[in-house]
Amino acid sequence: MQNIATIFHDILNSFESGDTLLALKRMMDKAKDTGNSKLIQNSIDLSAFYKNEMSRNEYFANQNKEPFTTLLKEIEQFACDIQHIAGDLLLQVDSIDKNYKGFSLHNISFEIKRSEVIGVVGANGNGKTTLLQCISGDNAIDGGAIHYYFLDSFSYYNVKNKIAYIPQRIPRWYGSLKDNLCFSATGIGIFGEQNILDVNFILERMDLASYANHTWEELSSGYRTRFEIARVLLKRPSVLILDEPLANLDILAQQTLLSDLKFICQSIANPIGIVLSSQQLYEVEKIADKIILLKHGKEVSIQQNADDYTCVIEIETKTEKHILETILQNKQVNISYDGNYYTLSSKQLDTKSLIDYLSQQGIDINYYRNITHSTKRYF
Repeated sequence: MQNIATIFHDILNSFESGDTLLALKRMMDKAKDTGNSKLIQNSIDLSAFYKNEMSRNEYFANQNKEPFTTLLKEIEQFACDIQHIAGDLLLQVDSIDKNYKGFSLHNISFEIKRSEVIGVVGANGNGKTTLLQCISGDNAIDGGAIHYYFLDSFSYYNVKNKIAYIPQRIPRWYGSLKDNLCFSATGIGIFGEQNILDVNFILERMDLASYANHTWEELSSGYRTRFEIARVLLKRPSVLILDEPLANLDILAQQTLLSDLKFICQSIANPIGIVLSSQQLYEVEKIADKIILLKHGKEVSIQQNADDYTCVIEIETKTEKHILETILQNKQVNISYDGNYYTLSSKQLDTKSLIDYLSQQGIDINYYRNITHSTKRYF
């Protein structure tokens, strides 16, 4: 994990480079870490101010750096006293099994640490949701063990209090978004001014402030997901589990949400572990510290198979398969085609050499991606 000085330097660089919205979110996270109500409120106000002004003039932030810089320095002074606790082991899944008629989740093992994001990937029907439900205590396991190191004593009640599980289908709620958040905070003993501060913070941090008075019917499925994440974060869970949170989001919204989750889990004062399932492989692989690939209820060892080929690339081209086969016949390259993309696997050539060779042979490549170490290889 980066030290505090480096983190604040990166935040300031993001702001000065024009990544204003990201910088504002990270500034808010660090204000929250201090626990100082005045700094937290100032971060809310400043974020709202910049967003409002930028909606009228996108270059506003670059023209007015002083308010951001001043507040960031104040936050940094408080943050220096915060102890790092990232990296602590939160949860250990030890060879668990779950059996249904016609399907079994078998011999799954992994660990979750603070500030870590674990991605669970696999095609539909391979056990992703079952695994998440077992971890969260919604599903009893039939073999193996799950060790919850963040609990003083084990009970499923305690597990449910410290693990936040968000299913793909968000349960319906009534009333306004903000009222529901205030109610949720009250349910865990947050009252009065602290209730208002915590709710206003999470509204601004999760880009929900302009939707505060909206009802269920007035929100898209993507914003309902953001609401649910905001609601459970108010409870300060040790582990956050999300089942297909990207399913109803466009590509930009997916990237924004994943970025939010990555920085939230890296909180200095309250780092959490995150486990999320998704079929959006590339997006999840960008932020995940570890990937668990499930196939027929079993974990596929990605590392064990990683050295099968020197390179595996995915390309899009109008060239027909038999022409590619002719060009590559002396290069010992395996070729497969799924109707959209070719997958080329080589034991001799690295990625650059393979792309250069195809280009020299006049192959027009519209798109390529190196998937040598991607779970996409195993689908």
